[in-house]
Amino acid sequence: SPGSGNGGEKAYSGLFPWICVDDTINTCNFSNITIKASYAKGYHYAAALIGFADSSGANRNINITNVKVEGCYINADDLNSACNRTAALFVGFAQHCKVTVDSCVAIDNVVYATDIKGGFVGNSSLYANSGVFKNSVVIGSTAYPILQTGSSKTIQSFIKSPSNYSNIYTDQTVASEYKGYNTKVAADDM
Repeated sequence: SPGSGNGGEKAYSGLFPWICVDDTINTCNFSNITIKASYAKGYHYAAALIGFADSSGANRNINITNVKVEGCYINADDLNSACNRTAALFVGFAQHCKVTVDSCVAIDNVVYATDIKGGFVGNSSLYANSGVFKNSVVIGSTAYPILQTGSSKTIQSFIKSPSNYSNIYTDQTVASEYKGYNTKVAADDM
């Protein structure tokens, strides 16, 4: 099983630890879901909704709409540097998939990872199609993933491309490359 290993700890963790979008499905839709006060821990990829989003081929889609993640603890730490140790809000890792996050909310989550932390999606394969992150609010975390100090991992281009983000509101300081795509708002603005 893709989710087993390391003495019982799961490689992938989330409400759905591992999904595969195959030739018969082509698109997976997740909508109108609230994940509250949950714990997700995996030594490769962890997220509140999907730990590892796999695909049997190119041009597969995962649409996440009107999903709320609130008060969750999402953790991907491990001493083994061969592990990917990536934790994100909605999808830990996307392989061969286009991920769209639209009209979602993430509030007061604790996201911890040894290598890559935060974001709607933590990371992707080189073969992932693209990503669209729009019309969403993130309070207490960042909308985009951050490479942790000392990590030798790489965040792939579609995940970190600022042009894939639009109308994102956060209370966090926005990195300079994301200004204009993410907007920092004060508590008084909400």
